[in-house]
Amino acid sequence: MGRRFVTLGSLDALSLAGTRWLGAFAPLDGAASIVGWARLAWWTEAWALFMRNALLWVALGVILLAGTILVSLVPLLGGLAVSLLMPVLIGGWLLAARKVEQGGTLDVADLLSGFQG
Repeated sequence: MGRRFVTLGSLDALSLAGTRWLGAFAPLDGAASIVGWARLAWWTEAWALFMRNALLWVALGVILLAGTILVSLVPLLGGLAVSLLMPVLIGGWLLAARKVEQGGTLDVADLLSGFQG
């Protein structure tokens, strides 16, 4: 049983054959056997994905941060709205990353793609 290294398009960054998993991400045993170069490869892929359009990724982050701050300023319901909207917005962020990984172009509207069915 060898190791199988997975790209960014997968749900988990590394998958070990023969390792018991709790959920999708937490290895219960064998975690110490993950080699360092596999982690480096994952970060290298992530950096290349970011560098395809670094300014727009930073702009998306600033828009997300500013929107979160503005919504949280609304009395009583702001914190609740942020708590409910953040998972969907982060989902849009992840969908945007997958789109760029598959050769698509990044757009500001991709931040809201988590709201699409």
